[in-house]
Amino acid sequence: MTKFKFWIMMLLIFSFVNLVACVKEKEEDEYEWKVLTNQEYYMIPEITNDDYYENVDKSLKTYWEVLPHFKIEDRKFTDDYGGVFIDSDGLLNILIIGNRRPVESDNLIYKQVENSLNFLLSVYDEANTLFSKYTIWKISISQSKNIVLISLEDEREISLLVEHLKEKQLFKKDAIAFYVGKNSIQLE
Repeated sequence: MTKFKFWIMMLLIFSFVNLVACVKEKEEDEYEWKVLTNQEYYMIPEITNDDYYENVDKSLKTYWEVLPHFKIEDRKFTDDYGGVFIDSDGLLNILIIGNRRPVESDNLIYKQVENSLNFLLSVYDEANTLFSKYTIWKISISQSKNIVLISLEDEREISLLVEHLKEKQLFKKDAIAFYVGKNSIQLE
């Protein structure tokens, strides 16, 4: 094989590989959901601040001051409330839709999100009714990521689950992430 033929062959192979990579990337962009390759969203953030516990204590006091502004009744919140979490510095993060900030504090961070906690709870409740129909083995809400996390064994069921949630008007792009893998919950 001459050098010229070798380089032509390499160019063709390189072009084919790039074409396949582009098609794969386009296919992934067409999905309306995210499939996690590991259980990264289930992980607890590492504590990075020496004042973490002191900040948590102060933040929890602030939380009880803020909560009545977003709570309507047990498990029902205002539609501009997305949830709450304590970050790796020990600071309270209130997730909001819009700009309402009823309490200001050094121990409080407001973050704008897309999904209300009410919506996420509705998705969670509906997904819980589907355990026997699909290979779902874990459902949770990640308030820090503002999404519902669904773990299941069979990736082929994701599109069926999404269609079911769409029929119930409980599907929004980027509101749900899926983890596909064997059931890692061991009951003793």
